[in-house]
Amino acid sequence: MFQQHIKQYWQYLTKQPKQTQRITAVVVVLLIASIGTILLIGSHAASPYASVTADQGTLTGGAASQSCSGSSDGSCVVFGGGGGSGPTYYLSEAGGTVTGDGTVCDNAGNTYSASYFNTSSNWSSTASSGKIYPGVTIALCGTIDTTLTAQGSGVSGNPITIA
Repeated sequence: MFQQHIKQYWQYLTKQPKQTQRITAVVVVLLIASIGTILLIGSHAASPYASVTADQGTLTGGAASQSCSGSSDGSCVVFGGGGGSGPTYYLSEAGGTVTGDGTVCDNAGNTYSASYFNTSSNWSSTASSGKIYPGVTIALCGTIDTTLTAQGSGVSGNPITIA
């Protein structure tokens, strides 16, 4: 029965002037696009922001959750096991001191940008001033919208900690 209705509508539509056919096609496309937009926005799939607490996810590959006093919720993810023995570097979206959102970042020159974190030349497998290496703690400050990609890893007993 449905096919019969489609066939009847198609016969009706093909007998219409070209202008009417074009208008009908545009209306159908706009209707489908509108429905798709409503569904996309309603599902929050189009949201460019996400609030993620890493220690609440599935931890694999030697990652572990532990208590960290410098993080916003008191916990952090540690890669490589054990506690870090190196300095704490603070990471914000653009670097510099971050204030006003309840997060205290270091103002002594150890606050780096997300792009610093994502650059492989800023990572080292051994202790090196200004580099991210096993034992360093990275404290996240403020809102970071940039995807962070680790360019190295800790070692057994000397992890890189992201808090």
